[in-house]
Amino acid sequence: MSCLVFSLPFKEGDAALGNGGLARLSACQMDSLATLDFPAWGYGLRYQYGLFRQIIVDGFQHEQPDYWLNFGNPWEIERVQVSYAVKFYGTVEEEVSNGSNYKVWIPGETVEAVAYDNPIPGYGTRNAINLRLWAAKPSGQYDLESYNTGDYINAVVNRQKAEIISNVLYPDDRSYQGKELRLKQQYFFVSASIQDIIRRFKDVHDNFDEFTEKVGSQTFCIYLPM
Repeated sequence: MSCLVFSLPFKEGDAALGNGGLARLSACQMDSLATLDFPAWGYGLRYQYGLFRQIIVDGFQHEQPDYWLNFGNPWEIERVQVSYAVKFYGTVEEEVSNGSNYKVWIPGETVEAVAYDNPIPGYGTRNAINLRLWAAKPSGQYDLESYNTGDYINAVVNRQKAEIISNVLYPDDRSYQGKELRLKQQYFFVSASIQDIIRRFKDVHDNFDEFTEKVGSQTFCIYLPM
């Protein structure tokens, strides 16, 4: 009896979600929480291009985008049913209801945050926790309105404006546009994560007064014991 064994070289690249001090600390924290059997959830942004790829040309460093999602990510689970509207810009208008005046915010731009889940297994335990990453997608409502009115170029522009929020990790913030994009990334991430935490809490709890007892958060990881 004989057999033939093939050895295929395989190298899995890092998820291009950052590898600086904060990112490594976050990854270690997630591993520790899973290993210690804590019911934790982590949140982050699903960057399309992620951390830049470095090349050396004539002795100088040049940055290029890292196309780490070109062939998909086999470890992630797309949760198309889990999405939240994140709103930007707009104006404040005054409305009258029951004889009282109210200030109402009318957003000027709406972006959908779509969830992608990545399991984080613990070491020496059967526990696995979840890292939920948010991808920015255009609001279908505004795209449809643009197409229906024949404004096809504006529909494409709206899509690009939405998706750019989660396109690149660490955009250059030396310009006003770069500062604005970083601020939008932070607001997008916080808004989507808080909406998700509140929704998950309300799925299993009727009394919102228990929120502070059931939910704890840290800078790099937010967890929800139930």
